[in-house]
Amino acid sequence: MTATEVAGAAVPKRATADDGGVGTARLWPVLGLTVLAVLVMSAPNLLDPMIRFDDYPAFFSDPSGFWAKTLHEGRWVNYLWHLRGSVTPAWLNFALYQLLCAGLAAAIAFSAVPSKSAGFFAVTLALMILVSPPAMLISLWFNTLIPGLALVTLYAVAAHLVSPRMLRALLPPFVIVSFMAYTTYPLLILAVALIATPERSLKDLIAVLALFTVSFLAAVLTVYALNWQVHGIFGVPLADWRDAAPAEDVAGYAANLPKLWGSLVNLMDKAAFGFAPAKVLIGSVCLPGSPASWRLHGSVAVGESS
Repeated sequence: MTATEVAGAAVPKRATADDGGVGTARLWPVLGLTVLAVLVMSAPNLLDPMIRFDDYPAFFSDPSGFWAKTLHEGRWVNYLWHLRGSVTPAWLNFALYQLLCAGLAAAIAFSAVPSKSAGFFAVTLALMILVSPPAMLISLWFNTLIPGLALVTLYAVAAHLVSPRMLRALLPPFVIVSFMAYTTYPLLILAVALIATPERSLKDLIAVLALFTVSFLAAVLTVYALNWQVHGIFGVPLADWRDAAPAEDVAGYAANLPKLWGSLVNLMDKAAFGFAPAKVLIGSVCLPGSPASWRLHGSVAVGESS
């Protein structure tokens, strides 16, 4: 076996829209089981979901309570959601949010595993995504986040319904619009685009990252332009209550390093459920060239070829 063949074997084949629909057809059972699981997990909260104080404007469709965030956070898509003019029960909004979470988790998990083992491992991975601390914590703002999550879920499902070329073409508009819903959602769009790539290479990775970078800059400029036209300010000034420390020079960047490190430590702690051995495992898997990462990728390749 040549070096090229070995390299190709290390990237398991994943189901795409170009496989005649055989692999994609297996997505629907995975989605169904994930939806069933999230409804079971959410059953106690569906009766009377807790609503945070800053999630009430979205619940009551009150645009005046969200207007300031168009300037200070650039969340224009969310503002349009507040203009819908109808109030639906909290349990219905929470159920819709959880269904969108299930769709996103199932679509990402199905893209991430080899097509041969898509069933069991995809459901397992989807459930792990659903109960991950970041997903659980952000769900407290379910009324506000519905439109943005719907956009990300739509893109993740589209990865199984359209060709890879079309998925790449859809990346810029989805990045721009999702940025105006929640500023971190474009990163999920990027993750979907990378995971759904059928033929991976360094050249392709650079192309995706370049396209995402241009799209993200376009999203920022779009928000800046909207704020300029509506608020008379070209930019997104942070709200005073955030107590931000802008990094305008090298000293400013150095002063923000402790905050950055604290955020990374906090993220790792939540991702590992505060369990020290899990922190070590996650950290070792994320480090390129570590024994844990080589063992993980090696086991995937061996499992696919066996």
